Amino acid sequence: MPETKRLLWRPIPRRNSRAGCATCKARRIKCDASVPGCLNCSRRSFTCPGYTRVLQWKEKHQVAQSASFVNDPDPNIPAETLKPDARIKGKVGASRDDSQLDNEYQHCSLGTQYRAIPPLSTNNDPFSSPILQKQPSPPATPRDEALVVRNATTTIATLRPSHLRSLNDRTVLLMAHYFRKICVINSCFDSFANPFRTEIPGLMATSRLVQCCILSMSAAHLRSARPEWSFDSLEYLTAAVSELMTEVNAVSSDSSLSTYVDQRLDNALLGAIMLGMTTSWHPSSGLGLEHIAGSRALFRTWIRHNFGSGRKDDENLSRLSLYLGLHAYWEAMASFLIDQDPGQLDYLQVAFTIPPTQVARIHPWTGVSAIPWVYLAKVGCMVRLKRNLANCGVRGRWESSIIGATVSSLGKLEEDAWKLAGQIMTYSVPSDEQIEDTFDTNTTKSHLKNLARCCQLAALLELQRSFDAVHEQQAVLDWISHADAAEAQKNASLLYTDTIRELSLRILQLLSDVPTNSGTQALHHLPLLIAGSVLLPHIMKQSPRTLLQKSIAERRDINEDATVSTIDFWRNFVMGRLTSLQRAVNLNGHRKIRLLLQEIWARGDALIWHPQALSAGYLHWVDVMEEKDLQFFF
Repeated sequence: MPETKRLLWRPIPRRNSRAGCATCKARRIKCDASVPGCLNCSRRSFTCPGYTRVLQWKEKHQVAQSASFVNDPDPNIPAETLKPDARIKGKVGASRDDSQLDNEYQHCSLGTQYRAIPPLSTNNDPFSSPILQKQPSPPATPRDEALVVRNATTTIATLRPSHLRSLNDRTVLLMAHYFRKICVINSCFDSFANPFRTEIPGLMATSRLVQCCILSMSAAHLRSARPEWSFDSLEYLTAAVSELMTEVNAVSSDSSLSTYVDQRLDNALLGAIMLGMTTSWHPSSGLGLEHIAGSRALFRTWIRHNFGSGRKDDENLSRLSLYLGLHAYWEAMASFLIDQDPGQLDYLQVAFTIPPTQVARIHPWTGVSAIPWVYLAKVGCMVRLKRNLANCGVRGRWESSIIGATVSSLGKLEEDAWKLAGQIMTYSVPSDEQIEDTFDTNTTKSHLKNLARCCQLAALLELQRSFDAVHEQQAVLDWISHADAAEAQKNASLLYTDTIRELSLRILQLLSDVPTNSGTQALHHLPLLIAGSVLLPHIMKQSPRTLLQKSIAERRDINEDATVSTIDFWRNFVMGRLTSLQRAVNLNGHRKIRLLLQEIWARGDALIWHPQALSAGYLHWVDVMEEKDLQFFF
């Protein structure tokens, strides 16, 4: 062979790589990865499929079918005929720390093509098996508009509705993040009994509004660790608001009681709640409270549609409990942030008309019952009204445009406040036999009972701090120590500040009995703030007839001769719990609560030389929050 031809002809070097084309992989032969097609395919007159790696869901020892099947499944293949190994599986495990999440999403940036979804943890998943038995995959509809979902395991096989056909790598990643992380931090328990995990997938298949809310929520949470998700969060937030307007217009224009209207009303109500509760997650100063009035109107309309004609089936009652709990928690948080007439919360009175059940069903936002949160919401409204009247110098008459006609004087407001205190003290936390199992090993019944008790005590503490009626203080003290006659006898000589101190320490002791890995910690921030805000020298002054020394002595991990003071001990406890909560949730609201408490404590310590001249209502956390612009919402 001439030298020139020898130089022109050279064998193509083979690459020892597994990243060949799909045809070579199927034939189990090596691929030279030539462009535009490999040599093996060209020799056999095959069309080389290329070398692009498809999006895949991964489990610990298994890789399922390509995610391209999710984007464009064959419409001729019904869902029930799909083989089990052909369905895309993503098992949602326990929550991960932020450093691990940061590593998983370090390659996620705008304009990038992702190779694979990060593997979802399958360790310690106590609820994957029961849900597979109780929730079989639904058959495909004639239009093939089906979403095959296995609730807790978030199995997605076919997404046929038009608004889900455009799923891409980013949206699939956001959906996976919702089931893996958001369901954990946004509920007081997480299992197949969690409606946020079991009902949301089906709603996403039929409602563009719910889908946008979920994607917006996930992107906003990811944004706290990965700023490149900010554009996605705002994009989906804008889309969700637009879809909400569309749903509301459709519901308001059709007054019939058809199933179609009921479904759209459900979607609009749930979308308004999710938007209102998660707007503060986004990079803006909004708290989402602009949605609360519309959500109230939608809830009233929903009650009229479902119970106006006398229908009271179990499904309607179950959904009523769900929506009621969501609104009760929302109103409890909002009541301390905005001025409003307590009469606007009358729609929550339906909580006292629901027929009692043998077993209390656990709610993701309110725990064993919505009633303590309803009480807390009413107390928040009254506290803000009382402080506004005091700041304006109004005594005995009603002179504010934001205050309704339900209360005519400050004296009437105080009378209503102590009437509410009596109702709060009559509430009884359900026993273990009356509480449904959560199927979550991290959230026990005792944790849920402590949470309900803390909300009850927090409501009384705020009433006691703002409405100092002497004859009612003794009733509160007797109620606190009704189980101990000797303790009740001692409480007869306690002062106004002693009552507040007793309530605060009771709350903190109950919360200290709940471990930091409990799911109920997602709802601890408001009781922690209310109880922690009174850890001030002019309130926590030493007294032999209080729980100050007793509270420390009863702690197993604290020496009785510890040099740290009572105030410092409980301040460290509150700050430690808030820090743990901030790390687990990773949202800005908990950072604001920490800053708020630090500011309150610093101001209280600066006045330590004249504590006797200050009332217990002085230095209230609501005033400091507004002064320092530290409004929070979660």
